[in-house]
Amino acid sequence: MFVTVDNLTTKIKEPVTTINIYREQLLKYLDDYQINLNDTANIISKKANSKAKIVIASKCDPYNVELCNDAKKILSDCGFKTRMLISDYMCSIMLILGKVCECIIIDNCKRDPILNMKCINYACFKNDLNEEYNDIKYDAYTPFSPSHGRIVLYSHSGIVYYKDNIYTYEPNHINKDIIWCGKESLEDILKTKISDTKYYSDARLQVKASTNYENIVWNKKNIDFHL
Repeated sequence: MFVTVDNLTTKIKEPVTTINIYREQLLKYLDDYQINLNDTANIISKKANSKAKIVIASKCDPYNVELCNDAKKILSDCGFKTRMLISDYMCSIMLILGKVCECIIIDNCKRDPILNMKCINYACFKNDLNEEYNDIKYDAYTPFSPSHGRIVLYSHSGIVYYKDNIYTYEPNHINKDIIWCGKESLEDILKTKISDTKYYSDARLQVKASTNYENIVWNKKNIDFHL
């Protein structure tokens, strides 16, 4: 799955309580990082830091022709320091955007049973994302991130409540961005297996945020829930 910066910018402005909780925390991390990175970058080179910021700004605002032209000029003839700072900026920014994207997908899946079904099908390697398979009890499972301390749940009347996350999180296991647990029993983790193979594991969905999706080939019929 992928999320573009343009669509994400619009999406996170929506007044979704759960998303806002995560978003505010992530934005604080980003602010702190930018302050620290600016200090470090200026020590390395104020000129290189200024150039790096222009390139990063062009990634976040691709329709600003003047800004993009300036960025192209910088990238066509910039030194090692500038490229290093651009890489440092982008690495942190995209990691944080990826986390926000996780929150958006998780929240929307909790509110939309059809979207939740499609995401589960994708995570379980099902052939048709739009089909409801009999071997999966979709309504019994809710998505969450293993890295979050608490799991957000919604009652049938729409009331939001929380339970402590009891899943053992492995920070170095990058493939566990989103998984599903039982609404009634958090210990019940949704599993997936591939027929005629020995593969058996937690059903999981890995999320990637991108500033460029022009070269990504995807099937609109099946993946019609991109953000």
